[in-house]
Amino acid sequence: MNEGIELGDLWSYTTFLDNIKDIDSASLFRSNNEISGLVVFDHNELHSIQYISELKYNIMEVLPNNNIPFDFKDIQVFNYYIFEFIGLSFITSLFLNTCFRQNPMNMIKKFEPYQ
Repeated sequence: MNEGIELGDLWSYTTFLDNIKDIDSASLFRSNNEISGLVVFDHNELHSIQYISELKYNIMEVLPNNNIPFDFKDIQVFNYYIFEFIGLSFITSLFLNTCFRQNPMNMIKKFEPYQ
């Protein structure tokens, strides 16, 4: 019978250190060559670790010092700034076109006498 891997609790960095002897392996996630996440595997459960960015170098020491195999997983971060730039450019061009097409002098109706 094949037992599945369960998603365990979210661990703090302190809980991670308290349970370091129970960890079977770890995966470090990185984006733009920076560590952005850590998931550990212990007894058929995956735990995501919460930590502040200053502790990422300590993690790199703790794992090998405790003989925990780990690997790196690259994640791609989609850059939404290009869409924000395109959207802002489009809205700005619509606004400017509307302003320059509606010349205030053309908006005043010419007086036309009744016939």
